[in-house]
Amino acid sequence: MAYNKSYEELYDMWEQFMGGKGDITGLNTEVAASWVRSKNACVDPFGTTCIVDKKTISELRRKNQLLLDVVLPFVELIDSFIQNTGFMITLVDKDGFILDVKGDRHALEQAKTSSFVIGSNRSEAEAGTNAISLALIENKPVQIAGPQHYRKFYHEWTCSAAPIHDTYGNLIGVLNLSGHRSLLHKHTLGMVASLVQAIEREFHIREKNSKLRLTNERLKAVIDSVSEGVVAIDKSGVIIESNSKFKKMFRLGESELQESKFPEIFKKDSLLLDVFKTGQEFFDREENLSTRTVNISSLVTGRKIMNEHGEVASVVGIIKEKKEVYRLVNRLTGAKAVFHFESIIHKDPQMAKTIAIAQTVAGSDTRVLLEGESGTGKELFAQAIHNASPRCSGPFVALNCSAIPRELIESELFGYAEGAFTGAKKGGKPGKFELADGGTLFLDEINSMPLEMQVKLLRVLQQNEITALGGTQAIPVDVRIIAASNKSLETLVNEGRFRLDLFYRLGVVVLKIPPLRERIEDIPLLFAHLLQKMAASANRNITYSPEELVPMLCAYEWPGNVRELENYIERAVVLARGGILTPEHFPDRMTVKIAGNNEDTINYLAIKEREAIQKVLAIHNGNISKAAKTLGISRNTLYTKIKTYGLEVV
Repeated sequence: MAYNKSYEELYDMWEQFMGGKGDITGLNTEVAASWVRSKNACVDPFGTTCIVDKKTISELRRKNQLLLDVVLPFVELIDSFIQNTGFMITLVDKDGFILDVKGDRHALEQAKTSSFVIGSNRSEAEAGTNAISLALIENKPVQIAGPQHYRKFYHEWTCSAAPIHDTYGNLIGVLNLSGHRSLLHKHTLGMVASLVQAIEREFHIREKNSKLRLTNERLKAVIDSVSEGVVAIDKSGVIIESNSKFKKMFRLGESELQESKFPEIFKKDSLLLDVFKTGQEFFDREENLSTRTVNISSLVTGRKIMNEHGEVASVVGIIKEKKEVYRLVNRLTGAKAVFHFESIIHKDPQMAKTIAIAQTVAGSDTRVLLEGESGTGKELFAQAIHNASPRCSGPFVALNCSAIPRELIESELFGYAEGAFTGAKKGGKPGKFELADGGTLFLDEINSMPLEMQVKLLRVLQQNEITALGGTQAIPVDVRIIAASNKSLETLVNEGRFRLDLFYRLGVVVLKIPPLRERIEDIPLLFAHLLQKMAASANRNITYSPEELVPMLCAYEWPGNVRELENYIERAVVLARGGILTPEHFPDRMTVKIAGNNEDTINYLAIKEREAIQKVLAIHNGNISKAAKTLGISRNTLYTKIKTYGLEVV
């Protein structure tokens, strides 16, 4: 769009057009169309452009901050070349507002006289035909000189403008190079267009870098969100990346990671460094990683990253704390306590006292020994203590010592290493101590533990660390021990069948759980609760006569305690086809002492009922109301039975 006519011819054509007479068919097509649009828009050919206030300029620059950030370095570069040349360079936004002007001092002074400054608008609607407005409208590089400009104030200028596009092809601004009309040269437009191409490449680079940064941020967020420690090491041993979990696991600050190599932080060479030597990746290998302050038994995975030459450039380590893995396994496999102190149904004063002591010791890490006959609810107590302790969120792992063969109990407690014995599982197996790390280990029927195993258990309780069968590394464990015995350990110590030192270690607090036959007041409560629970489980509606059943239940000795009561109720629910429980639904041993006729049975039941009433009256010191309530019968019925059996009430 450079001159295709002389300055005088163009000026004469412009003057006649502004007077409403001239023929503009000889003009460049785009220029002619712009003249017509400008005239129709009532643009004053003799006016100047208004300049927006400073506040609006600040807002315009804020809105176009990315454009300014990318283009201004180029503007600064060109500015250093156009000093003393009579040219100035202008950055304009997509709406035609000038955002920045730099260049020859004399050119800048001349520009001010025609409001060619920051904050003025060079759009066609505001300033008529000019290179900037046509570049915005035609969306291509444009060169305008002299009277081709619509406004007379611009006739002394030549302008070369090229549109700037973002990475999506959207027009976002214009770069313009202006000077006196005598400086018109077609190469000027080519230079501006080339410069804009470089600017647009910078936009593409920035976009790629932005996407890379976003990708890196996403990757970092993903790595930081995983529950394992992640660390990347180069072949010099320098830690080039690590996630928050890794830093937390080994208590490492950012400065420590920047200043040290992997071998300098950890006490011995790691399996991860071997990948650089062998080129072999590995998965979930056991390794103790130790720093000056931390010793972690872990499962380590090493993955290699290759460079373009096929060499191992870096190694990524994924580190899982074994106790965290075991905690997850315990949660998924149900190694948790479900009972609380509220689960223990009782009314018996001795039972209430035992529960109160248990609640008191639950808040500490004190070792507890539970003694009581089989079926009294020792594990229920152990679970309740765990759930009331600070370790309640940790695992609850139980082991019945009498159920494990003596030759296997060591591997059950301490685990075993790979190849420890014939048939050992590949990779080894953790023991109950490791599985219970951070929580509670319940050792039931510990009185059955062999003496040689008692020595090893004592050592663990003293040192708080274990060594797996066939292993060489000591593994620290943090476990609370609750032990249980169905026999008096003190008696076993006197008989030489249990170690005295282990007894003292285990029995810091000894809780004796009374048998059911000594908890007469609890029998009706337990019976009602368990019956309701089992009837609901069997989806049956079961009823019974307290006067008929409760005395029988209270009179029975319950050698199997609560477990036996539970079994008999389940049996009775199954047998009670009509939905009504009677004595015939319970085992013969509860109702018949010797084989005989019906009269023998009746006499025996009467004897047992008399014994039950006498026992309950003694418990309540002759209080008729309390005794009747315990037995589940009315006061009048109780008076009648007292009279029938010739009982004395104190």
